[in-house]
Amino acid sequence: MHPTTKLLVFFCIAAAAVSSSTHAAGTGGGAARCVPHEREALLEFKGGITSDPTGQLASWRRDGDHDCCRWRGVRCSRRTGHVRELHLRNVHANNTLLIDDAETALVGQISPSLLSLRHLVHLDLSVQELQGPTGRVPEFLGSFKKLRYINLSCIPFIGRVPPHLGNLSRLQSLDLSQTNDVILSFGAHLSSTDISWLTRLPMLRYLNMQHLNVGDSDLNDQPPSALGGLKHLQVLIYSRSSMGTIPSMRNLCNLEVLDLSDNFLHGNIFEMLPRCSPNKLTELHLENNNVRGLPRLIGEFVNIVTLDMSNNQLTGHIPSEIGMLNKLAYLDLSNEKNQLTGTIPSEIGMLNNLAYMDLSGNNIGGQEFNYHDSRIFDMAIIDISSNFLTGGIPEELVTLDGILSLNFSWNTLSGKLSNKIGAMQSMESLDLSRNRFYG
Repeated sequence: MHPTTKLLVFFCIAAAAVSSSTHAAGTGGGAARCVPHEREALLEFKGGITSDPTGQLASWRRDGDHDCCRWRGVRCSRRTGHVRELHLRNVHANNTLLIDDAETALVGQISPSLLSLRHLVHLDLSVQELQGPTGRVPEFLGSFKKLRYINLSCIPFIGRVPPHLGNLSRLQSLDLSQTNDVILSFGAHLSSTDISWLTRLPMLRYLNMQHLNVGDSDLNDQPPSALGGLKHLQVLIYSRSSMGTIPSMRNLCNLEVLDLSDNFLHGNIFEMLPRCSPNKLTELHLENNNVRGLPRLIGEFVNIVTLDMSNNQLTGHIPSEIGMLNKLAYLDLSNEKNQLTGTIPSEIGMLNNLAYMDLSGNNIGGQEFNYHDSRIFDMAIIDISSNFLTGGIPEELVTLDGILSLNFSWNTLSGKLSNKIGAMQSMESLDLSRNRFYG
């Protein structure tokens, strides 16, 4: 599992546990029964559903169990019986999460009857077809005063995000993300040229705006606090949003995951990133942009575990300060758009946790491919193909046990290959082609 996936799964699980004082369908004991007018509100919501192919709301029946706290997806306060959470994500029968599956989705609209659930803190309607006749995000969703978690991801909404969501002052997690499949299947595309409403969400910890189009706006013209004022933010995903510039995030001292990939970012991005002590950033995704340099100040991000800057326009040398990232496990500076030069700094050999390194498709050279610290090879996957490396393969390489994949193809390496290289038991993939080896 990719490091990003692990962290995001963790945040999803943590967000799902908003309240420990709720009881779920099928639980009994001395818990209070649901409030009658809230039961009616849920039934009215079901009335706005025109298709339920998997029977997700089958237990929501007027002639069935009158305790709506026992209905599937409903969580109530054990003490008062008020509905506090709705977990209505589109799931498989075995309860595994879906990315997108129209054949199992609820179809219909989000009923304003849900406003009767005045104690609601958690609302998950993700991966459903609840865009309704207008196709737009309902403005009334901004009226849930106690809401702390809302997930509307992969609902094929169109149009602009209503600034009314800025009224959710207690919100800690907001997910409006879309996927390529949803956009291609439904032609759905959300946009938000004005994100100033985010300034009214001071408690936000998780924000996912993937595929939210901001292409016709300049985020630098937004109020400085639009993003930079979200002091509690831990995860920010703003990928595939046609973004060209970003406002300063220097004061986001709690930020751990930042994904700005697949945009049009350029300039000195690192000057805009959190500059805190300690710096908590563990994942930085800037792949598929137009970033031109990897500056020496990269050494300040000492907690980085994942650094992906593939498919940019990187030039210059890899700075020796990269050796200060002693927690780094995943490094990708690849792709032919990048044109890094110089040699691979020996300081990379100081990165004891590095398991994946891809420097392919650059202009990296060197008179001799040999290092005093063989720990540069103490990783699982190495790809340095399509560069200008010279010299031979170090003897230390063939004695290592942990390498799974090694690609040195399309360089100018030379010399005799050790017959031990074929005895590396853990090796699953080896490509030394387009070099000058013999033996």
